[in-house]
Amino acid sequence: MKTKYFGYEFRPAVTLFAHKICESLSLDPVVIEWSEYTQTAAINTTTMVLANVRDDAVLTIGDLQRYTGFVVHELLHRKYTIFGVNHKDQYVRTLHNAIEDAWIEHKAIQANLTGNIAELLGSLIDNMTTEGLAQVSDWSNPAQYPYVLAVYARPHATIKVPVAHGLAPIFDEATRRTHLCKSSRDTLAVAVWVYGQLSKLPTKQPVNPDGNEQGDEQG
Repeated sequence: MKTKYFGYEFRPAVTLFAHKICESLSLDPVVIEWSEYTQTAAINTTTMVLANVRDDAVLTIGDLQRYTGFVVHELLHRKYTIFGVNHKDQYVRTLHNAIEDAWIEHKAIQANLTGNIAELLGSLIDNMTTEGLAQVSDWSNPAQYPYVLAVYARPHATIKVPVAHGLAPIFDEATRRTHLCKSSRDTLAVAVWVYGQLSKLPTKQPVNPDGNEQGDEQG
């Protein structure tokens, strides 16, 4: 297997992988759009948008694994997510996106949709969490709570982020509810519940830096 790729050969390889995963998941073919305006990936009912790479860019196996993780994750949205289910409040929508992401990945792993899907998705979230740990300085900021929840609710995530005091009992229950969801409407209901619980907390909570607060420690 090659260990390095130029951008001009990397893009076709990722595109071919996307088409093969569509076949594996019994999905209609997806259109791949390489964009300068995204750093990760996104999808709608017909098109997947991926961060562009220059023709002369040199990419590694790690880059390939990251992009294939993005492809699988976005196609899971296409398989499981009901597009258009949302909420009028922006923060609730952000919470919903976090919960939906965790739900589709857990659902796919439980169904063992592809042979290495747990490893692929686990590596994707762990890499993103590693980047987040290097970039975020204030995990007590409520703006970070949706991302913390997105990591917390993924059993396949091995790298954790700091959890503000009082969040663990809420996120434990949210995770339990998420794994019982049947649709995006259910995940939205979990997001609304989490928002209600967070609204009862002080604006900012101190952070447990090891990210291992247990639910039964909170009165």
